[in-house]
Amino acid sequence: NDYASSSASSSHMYTPGEKGARGFNEKIQWVNSIAEGERIARQEKKPILLLIHNTACHQCTKLKSAFTTSKYADEIEQYSSKFVMINLQNEEEPSDLKYQPDGEYIPRMLFMDSEGQVQTKVNNTQGSRGFAFFYYRGQDVLREMKRAASVLSLGTTNTEQAAPIIASAMKTGTSSHLKQEL
Repeated sequence: NDYASSSASSSHMYTPGEKGARGFNEKIQWVNSIAEGERIARQEKKPILLLIHNTACHQCTKLKSAFTTSKYADEIEQYSSKFVMINLQNEEEPSDLKYQPDGEYIPRMLFMDSEGQVQTKVNNTQGSRGFAFFYYRGQDVLREMKRAASVLSLGTTNTEQAAPIIASAMKTGTSSHLKQEL
């Protein structure tokens, strides 16, 4: 089975890992194509987490651990259901500059809205200077997944407007009240 086609029901129907977790947690439902991921995101009205990595990259191996063995891995797995998760490696790296907002380094993790627009304001706020989309620690991945899920589910990229509500949701671990408050 695969993600449902556009003429079928919108729920996804495949075994986790079938599309290629590539070491980034087999329990997460990954897609290995931007086009397919964007189609699903539009259909399900979900934001996208786009992961770009390389098999020969030491920092990519560290990032794999964030998704699989870190103390944040279980919560990252839970939050992944709020996104369409796209996993691209090696030659699948897109050449379009929109996927390189501050350079062509790896690993890169980008958040996109359900229409496929890269949300550059959602980035690794605790990461390396000059590499806003570089991640390798589980706590950074989880923090930005929470922020992206909250901001993008609100239908706004205005992080200043959403900041107090997001902070409250991150403290309590819930985001169900966010839309009502905005």
